[in-house]
Amino acid sequence: MSDVNDVTTPIMPQHRQPVALLALCHAQVTTDLVATCRLLQLLAQDSTVTHALALARRHLRPRYCCFLPGRIRSQLIDEVSQRLAAPAPDGSAPGAASDVCRLRVELCCYYGCSHQTALLNLLVTEGAGLEELELARSALLRLDKTLLCSALIRATALRRLTLRNIAADAILQVVGQACPILEELDISHSRQVTDAGLRSLFLQVELRDKLMPMTPPEGSSHRHSGLREPGTTCRGWGRLKILLRLFPWLRRDNDTKTKDQSFLLEYCEENNPLCKTLKLLNVANTSVTSAGILLVLHHVSGLQSLGDYGHMGRTLEIMDRARVASRNTNDHPRFKLTSARSQHTTHHRLELLARDCPELEHLTVFEPHHSASSLLLFPASLSTLHLLHVPPDSTWVSDLYCYLATPQGGNICDLTIRFAPGETFVSLDLGQIVRSCPNLCILCEDGADIDWNEDGIPESFSLTKLWSVQLGRTVSAKALTELIRRSPHLRLAHFFSCPDLTDNHVIQLATNYGLKSQPCDEVDPCRQAKGAKKLLPSELECFYIYEAPRATSAAVISLLASCDSLVRTGNLTNWGLTCDGLRWIYTTVLANNLELEVNTGSHWFYSQCFPAFNTLLNCLLSNKLVHLNSTCLPHTIHSVTSLSLQLWVPMYVKQEEVIGANKVQTYTSSCQGQQHHLRLV
Repeated sequence: MSDVNDVTTPIMPQHRQPVALLALCHAQVTTDLVATCRLLQLLAQDSTVTHALALARRHLRPRYCCFLPGRIRSQLIDEVSQRLAAPAPDGSAPGAASDVCRLRVELCCYYGCSHQTALLNLLVTEGAGLEELELARSALLRLDKTLLCSALIRATALRRLTLRNIAADAILQVVGQACPILEELDISHSRQVTDAGLRSLFLQVELRDKLMPMTPPEGSSHRHSGLREPGTTCRGWGRLKILLRLFPWLRRDNDTKTKDQSFLLEYCEENNPLCKTLKLLNVANTSVTSAGILLVLHHVSGLQSLGDYGHMGRTLEIMDRARVASRNTNDHPRFKLTSARSQHTTHHRLELLARDCPELEHLTVFEPHHSASSLLLFPASLSTLHLLHVPPDSTWVSDLYCYLATPQGGNICDLTIRFAPGETFVSLDLGQIVRSCPNLCILCEDGADIDWNEDGIPESFSLTKLWSVQLGRTVSAKALTELIRRSPHLRLAHFFSCPDLTDNHVIQLATNYGLKSQPCDEVDPCRQAKGAKKLLPSELECFYIYEAPRATSAAVISLLASCDSLVRTGNLTNWGLTCDGLRWIYTTVLANNLELEVNTGSHWFYSQCFPAFNTLLNCLLSNKLVHLNSTCLPHTIHSVTSLSLQLWVPMYVKQEEVIGANKVQTYTSSCQGQQHHLRLV
């Protein structure tokens, strides 16, 4: 058996496999449904929309719902919507049913979706089982609040509702009345949401008559039958004058009027049922003020998060000023928030956050105006710490080291540090950070020069929980290799610039063989990986370096030979690849039929590997107070592109020409200051 194991093929990334039978079945059913939808659209044009909807509901939907379970139908809804490039499934497309729990609808048309009425009517009749509903669009849209109310009332199990960019005060009133067990509500980027809308969301207002006995004042008892006097009529002002003459206590100038308020209305407010169940409310980038946030905190006692709302410190400061002004210094409110974001944070605002939110677990601080030692105010339950737009000051970094060295640093699982752009870049010791935070799961840093200066870390020290890393501005080769070899379960590794990283560093991680100056055709990292002790994590899925000018094709082949889970890599445009090395990579991938995705430069700025950074970019596009380096902005407009195996030359300029009967493709690129040409016939 040992001989058999010795001749096994080296571990490689996942190979391209035939499409699974289930995927083929889904594709065929989706194709049939798309064709059916097209036919129904043509039928609606020839006859009426009502006739087409009735035909689909009576003859097509019963069979569709009978033979396919709700989970499969939910997947088909998404696939059909993508095929049709339509905003949402209306009556002519597969819709929700009692066993469909999740539904996301992309609305179109700036002035209103043409199928909005049909969609809401469909939710009214078929959306009883919805637990998650998301209505998304890129611009403001008016919703029919009557139909929306009927749809939400029908969905009695609805717990998560997303109305991003389309909510308004009138819509919130409908949500408050129709969603009694709602747990998460996202109304971010809806500029028409105000404090009044939040009041109508949580409070049900009713005007009632005051139930008090009517006792007219003494001396005002007259017969009610004698309302008519000679020469007068009981119409208009004449009747009013008679009433005032017979009942003087009704006059405005009568002092007894204020003693009897039986004719007044009573203003009653009652909390809606969702005040007891709501856990998350995202009001970021709306017209809600600090007064509205205080209203939310007052009526929703179990609220745990305000989403991306970034002025929590200022809100608590306003509340504290009002409390001091009222001389009620003994009453300190306590909130159950577990997540908070604060911009332009001062030491006093941190004190208020720590005092009024004792259960905080996730804290985001943007542009701090205090030292890092102020973070010691928070309890040990703090596990997520995001420090954004930090001043590039060595003193501030030293205080950060001291804070992380406390027992609180050992409890941090998610750490993000992004420095503000300045004239100089601060240096960051990665070894000192990871030694103080052994339980890290996610580590992000940007805007500093990262090195590994901590030599006192024992060889046995490892970050067993770390699975996601994103480091920039520059990362030394020592910091990269030390971090990777000490992270056995690392899955995502992003580095911006590694100017001193060479093939030797990568191959020593992949194998215990040191590559020396050998031409590409004499190096076989696949053979070297056989029987060697690998330091690369076996679960590594994405290994991305935006800029590595000294890494060549040998490093890429070593990664392919040693990482069996690798599915994404890049950015080969800014690596030190030659035309021969590029051709070698292409041949290796093609010969081994590898399932590999090569990403371009935009993968660093916008990718699914790090959705938190995508949120920062969206905030930048939404004119929020998020600043990025000006050199990074041109890259953010590029879409994330996955290169196919037929075109593994992202930095080449492609030109086509026909010579005789052959079609010649010429790729021209500039690598390390030299022009390279590659011609394919």
